[in-house]
Amino acid sequence: MRGRKPSPAMIVAIIALVFSVVGTGFASVAAISSLTKKEKKQTGRIADREIKKLAPTLTVGTAKALTPEAVHLIGTQGEPLFESGCSNLAGFDPLAFFKDHDGFVHLMGGYDSCSPGSVVFHLPPGFRVAAGTQKVFPLAGTSARLLIVGPGVTPGYDGAVYCETGSCVVDGITFRPGA
Repeated sequence: MRGRKPSPAMIVAIIALVFSVVGTGFASVAAISSLTKKEKKQTGRIADREIKKLAPTLTVGTAKALTPEAVHLIGTQGEPLFESGCSNLAGFDPLAFFKDHDGFVHLMGGYDSCSPGSVVFHLPPGFRVAAGTQKVFPLAGTSARLLIVGPGVTPGYDGAVYCETGSCVVDGITFRPGA
């Protein structure tokens, strides 16, 4: 009894299997490039169905929301400016903040050359603590505290960030804005 000729799909599968032994990179390129437009669309539809089954709420919008936003470096163009003669602390990351995918604000880096209790910079709206509040954060390894002023506490201090000492490292300070 004589065997049948293998189908084109079987040939592609065998080639893909051989390439997968050699390297998965080669296999994926060979398999995808050998598909017709119709097969590529069908593969895309199958992938979309599987993604919807496994992650029904995942969309391009939610995927973008899961990506943390850019880091805002204090004193750079388009970002909050240093105030009170403050500057980045030598030997530490530049003073910065960002918001993660859960909406928490993270401060990082250090600053120097300020008078104790002087405002270092102002957080922009959307990154500030709740209106009418002032949050106090102990700084690791020191008795100093970092203070962040919410809107409406003191005129001109909405979003103000300052430390009790002239230089501070703010790594690890995290809070939910508006809370």
